[in-house]
Amino acid sequence: MNLNFFRKLSVKIYLLVVFIVVSTTPVIMLGLIQYKFIDTNILSIMETNNLVEIQALADRIKLYLNLNSKIISFISNEISDKKPNEIKSFFSAILKTNPDFKIILYADNNGNVYAYDNNFYKTNETNLGISKYGFYKQISQRDLVFTGKIEILNKKDLIGIVLPVKDKNNIKGYILAGLGLNKISEFDNTRTEKKHGFVIVDYNDNSIIFPDINNDFWLSNINILEKIKKEGSGLIKNASNIEKTLSFTTIVQPKWIIWMEHPVSDYEEELKKNSLRTLIAAILSIGLALILGLWLAASQHKFVKNLLSSIRAIAKGNYSKKAKVGLTFIPREFDSLIDEFNVMAERIEELDSFKSNLIDTVSHEFRTPLTSIKGFSSTLLRKDATFDKETQRKLLKIISDQSDRLSRMVEDLLVVPKLEGNVLKLNLQELELEPTIEHISKFFPNDSFVINVEPQIWVMVDPDRLEQVLLNLFENAHKYSYPKGSRIKVNAFIEENQAHIIVSNSAEKVPQEKLSSLFNKFVRLDDTLTRTTGGTGLGLYITKGLIELMGGKIWLEADIEFKVHFTVPNADIFSY
Repeated sequence: MNLNFFRKLSVKIYLLVVFIVVSTTPVIMLGLIQYKFIDTNILSIMETNNLVEIQALADRIKLYLNLNSKIISFISNEISDKKPNEIKSFFSAILKTNPDFKIILYADNNGNVYAYDNNFYKTNETNLGISKYGFYKQISQRDLVFTGKIEILNKKDLIGIVLPVKDKNNIKGYILAGLGLNKISEFDNTRTEKKHGFVIVDYNDNSIIFPDINNDFWLSNINILEKIKKEGSGLIKNASNIEKTLSFTTIVQPKWIIWMEHPVSDYEEELKKNSLRTLIAAILSIGLALILGLWLAASQHKFVKNLLSSIRAIAKGNYSKKAKVGLTFIPREFDSLIDEFNVMAERIEELDSFKSNLIDTVSHEFRTPLTSIKGFSSTLLRKDATFDKETQRKLLKIISDQSDRLSRMVEDLLVVPKLEGNVLKLNLQELELEPTIEHISKFFPNDSFVINVEPQIWVMVDPDRLEQVLLNLFENAHKYSYPKGSRIKVNAFIEENQAHIIVSNSAEKVPQEKLSSLFNKFVRLDDTLTRTTGGTGLGLYITKGLIELMGGKIWLEADIEFKVHFTVPNADIFSY
């Protein structure tokens, strides 16, 4: 793949493509694995729900049968010593208050049967057709009997509940109550068009109690039926390629098997729904990614466009065109980049200003000494003029002084880039302070100096650079003394292992806001338009840089006098 292709894309398109790919990949991967993971979980949940449903159905049926069994038990206790007319009244009251009972009968040991549905009958088991159920035989073995579907008095689909009627410990007969099967069908709240309800099978003879179905697959497959009886509850899936799942459970009293069929299509439909949900999620995710990607790409594009615009403007010399800070939804690092870029632009502007000031300074300040040197040297070289020795000496002295002045200005200009680039090298030596100050003061023979230096102060400095510092400070004191010719005071003493030097002179009061800016480049006490003294405006800037480079510090005071304080390291601290 040709990677140069990406370099042809705009940042907007590039970010949009990357954002969409990154944000949609997890959704696509999720869609790929959903058949192995999500679908399996869905099937497991559905199967668990089916087991919960069949168990809940079984619990409702057991509760229904137990409640009615308690009513029959109450009846058996009440009629043990009642006469037929009393039995009739009692049965009538029970049927009216308990609509679940379709018929109630009492069979005594004498072969008499008293039955009641809507009418009262006195007959026998044979006439009622219930002798085939063998209730006497069943109740002799146990107290409570649940019988499957029975038919009495032309009533079908009844569930028989049989209880003995006892006189003390002797069985006098039995009570038979018939419950309607249609009531049990109401317990199935899961019945839908796609489910076939539930089936109740007698555990002992495999006969179907509810509903009335024939040739049911589960009954005809003896292996499946034995599995159901053995496990008690559970699931059977796709038996013999039948596209159904069976959830089943058993109850003990009566001993019934209850099962519910779940077509495989239910599972397939749920899986299709899940696939559709996954597809919709993927589409929504891609759509949202597209919207967010467009928004993010536009924001980043705005940032890049703004930055490029500022770069082009600065390249053309328009330093006022700054990059905007605080663009909406820009990362913190981008804001930092803009801040740093604007700082860089300000530095470039300062350098450009420095260049302009340097040119102005060189053209203005160098012109005076050069003019003097040129003029007086030309005067001395004239062939038509003769000068006595005193005049020649004065002219040469002027040329020498102006040359020294020019040399100092050149030195100042050469020192500035070295200070700013931290490449100025020092030659530190031990130097006695008082002779150095005395020596530099002689460069200003027209000024009056009052020098008060503690004896034997030795400092660790670069001698050339210290002389440059003193020359700058004495020259400033000379230029800005007010009134002209006032004395320049120099005091020096040891303070906290530092030599503390103070250069002061009488001067006009300097405003505090002006005082704090005098250490900047090209800043002068008299501004560019009204200045009456010469100088580059670099003296204090260079002085501060050299003193700090030698390990000292400098500060200004302006009250009655203008004072420059500075310190340099005492040589004694290096002797240990």
